[in-house]
Amino acid sequence: MATGLVGSGFAVPIPAPTIKICLHLRSYPRNKPVGKSASPYPPGIGFSTGTHPLNLSFSEIDWSVAPLGSIKTLGEWFGLLILLFVFLSNVEKAESFALRIHCGSKDDFGYSGGFPFEGAPVSISPFPVSTGRTFTNSSGPVNCYRFSVPSGTYSIRVFFGVPFDNSPPFFVISIKGTIVRSLPVDWSNWDEETFVEVLHSVYDEDEYICFHSFYGSPTILTVELFQLPNANYLSGEMSLRSSYLRTHTRLNFGTSEPSFEQNHLYGNRFWKGVSRLADNDKIIHTDKSIVVTSHYPSFLYNTALTATPCVPDLRFIIKRIVPHRKYVVIFHFCQINGSIGGSTVFDIKLNEIVAFRNFDLLKIAGSEYTSVTVNYTIYAPTKTLFVYLKAQKGSVSFINAIELLEVIEPDYNTFSSEVSTLVKMKSLLQISPQLGWNGDPCSPERYSWTGIQCSFDQKQRFRFIRTVSLAHQSLKGSLTDELANLTHLTFLNLSFNEIDGSIAALGSIKTLEKLDLSNNRFNGSIPSSFARLPQLTLLNLSTNLLSGEVPKFLPNVSVSLGGNIGLCGNGDFPSCRYNFSVLVALVVGFVFLVAVASIVVVMVLKIRRSKADNLDPKKAEKKRL
Repeated sequence: MATGLVGSGFAVPIPAPTIKICLHLRSYPRNKPVGKSASPYPPGIGFSTGTHPLNLSFSEIDWSVAPLGSIKTLGEWFGLLILLFVFLSNVEKAESFALRIHCGSKDDFGYSGGFPFEGAPVSISPFPVSTGRTFTNSSGPVNCYRFSVPSGTYSIRVFFGVPFDNSPPFFVISIKGTIVRSLPVDWSNWDEETFVEVLHSVYDEDEYICFHSFYGSPTILTVELFQLPNANYLSGEMSLRSSYLRTHTRLNFGTSEPSFEQNHLYGNRFWKGVSRLADNDKIIHTDKSIVVTSHYPSFLYNTALTATPCVPDLRFIIKRIVPHRKYVVIFHFCQINGSIGGSTVFDIKLNEIVAFRNFDLLKIAGSEYTSVTVNYTIYAPTKTLFVYLKAQKGSVSFINAIELLEVIEPDYNTFSSEVSTLVKMKSLLQISPQLGWNGDPCSPERYSWTGIQCSFDQKQRFRFIRTVSLAHQSLKGSLTDELANLTHLTFLNLSFNEIDGSIAALGSIKTLEKLDLSNNRFNGSIPSSFARLPQLTLLNLSTNLLSGEVPKFLPNVSVSLGGNIGLCGNGDFPSCRYNFSVLVALVVGFVFLVAVASIVVVMVLKIRRSKADNLDPKKAEKKRL
């Protein structure tokens, strides 16, 4: 048995497939390069067949080696050396990161807030679900799951639930600052809407999935991350290096039963069964083994829907897609058990665009019972996609399965140094969870953190923090010196809180135009660097505990410093002939003298009272006895 799912979440054992290794010195046809003159299809189209190079990991091989004494011929030794080479070249591929978290369970981790609960219903799932995590209003408008993962290409899937007997919540899901799904109002009525599945690449070992609330409480049942063993999930021009691919639907033709794959390496993908497209369709089935493209299950190719000679074409519509987006359409074909009969040459059209002309399955596959997978990228202007398989004369069209993946361009993230500064600021100032400071401060663009406004750096292709406004938020604590990392900040308002400590770090932010720290408990002096900030036009430090000499500001700066009794020098403040430390020493000395004088007075009064008692005979006699 192979290693179970890696991570601190719920571990599921993964049975390793047993493969018999037989060495046949036989040449297989190579796939023709896509987009070059050798290809029968234009750029943007990819295809693959079952004759892929062997790709094994140590856990997938059932090693049964005969005793060395029984290996006699040169060919047998040569075969053994090849097996050893396969093993050594694939050792690093044996372990892929995988994580499945049952939210709300004792093994739940990585969440920003929320509450666990039991009894979460779900219409479809490859495993039993009995717990979940719900993010109520007290958890804020944005909540996330965050993990450290190895760099690589991942399949990420999140299952949703309806909390208790309430109406389905309405929320948006983002991955690493990019919106991947906005749930429709009726999402709970559709099996394929009860989860979101996204393919994308991670380069910096940091992954976070966030939920942006609109109505109700987002309720999460499971979070899954599977590192794909093959980074080139798709052939052709479409790759996962820069885009997110969200699964819209996967349809398995020739069956009415929905099913999850039993392939843990690719995340138990869900396929919806389709038994009929029109009255004249015909279901075909085979139990024979299929030569399958490596990362697809054989059951996809055991069934199919085929047209008939009378009506040789197939037509169907895929609905509920997001308009004005690109989509990758992946077709799966396999000519099985001769039931199709005759020639299988047809055009594949998408919204009246011919994606594949004169598609000849047997010519591409080379034989029956060999799968063929082709993909095409198309722009969808409406909420429907029309698929038309038009048979050539004397042929019939058929199909085994189809996938539709939405192409999502990534949003731009915030400078990492500015993100870490705000995260530390959140901790030091005890910023309330209700402000939703989770995920990326500026992305998605329409869901920036409460009190944060951002701008975009066209040259470096990053977002940056432009303003921070957190007045009247009951903040406590002190400012971090890392605020100097907010090198694009123009406006900072932390007024009417209970923040203390120094304000020195702010004097190095050259972009500051307006700074309002009034009505807090800041102490120490006003740094002279404040007077040298080139863009500063407003400075409000009133009603604090600041002390020392006030720097001389330029005439165009509006300065408010009232309510700081320790300030002196420029403006309406008293002269700084004595610095504050001397003043404090004088006050302390005065208090000390008053205390000493009080003690002396008390002692003198006691002595006088004692003498008076001695002069009174009655009191003296009583004292003597």
